[in-house]
Amino acid sequence: MTHKLIELTSLVSPHASVLRIRMTSGQFNSPDHLPERNAVEFAVSAKYLPVEGDGRCACDVSVKVRTTDNSEESEESEETGLQILANYEVLFSIEGEHEQEAIEAFARLNGVFTAWPYMREFTQSCTCRMDLPPLTLPLVTAPAIANHLSKDEDVDIPAIE
Repeated sequence: MTHKLIELTSLVSPHASVLRIRMTSGQFNSPDHLPERNAVEFAVSAKYLPVEGDGRCACDVSVKVRTTDNSEESEESEETGLQILANYEVLFSIEGEHEQEAIEAFARLNGVFTAWPYMREFTQSCTCRMDLPPLTLPLVTAPAIANHLSKDEDVDIPAIE
């Protein structure tokens, strides 16, 4: 599935451009501190959104980041770690005719790839504003995103409670 997602995306990519990216919501919790040995986990969801009019499509991207203490002596529960959730809407313009499956694959894969730098900045900014050491998310690659999306096609990311 990963290879097919990238292959379908490559059919549309040369004909597409980003029209707009906007953050639609953001949430975070602020722990008192981040442990020295914390593990960073994230979940990504990307949903294709059809748009009225010719040559446009959008993607709703949700990213949830959380940290947990991975030291051996820690009994910290997941709820006490840092959690950051953000949603982005990415609007694309696509020239020409393309199969619907290719457009949807393109929107989902490139939606995440386009929103990821904004999520990295939001995460680092939030941690600094919480007076915590800055947390920088790793860079991602198209194959890594495609692999993640193919496993978690219909993941719903819950809000932070």
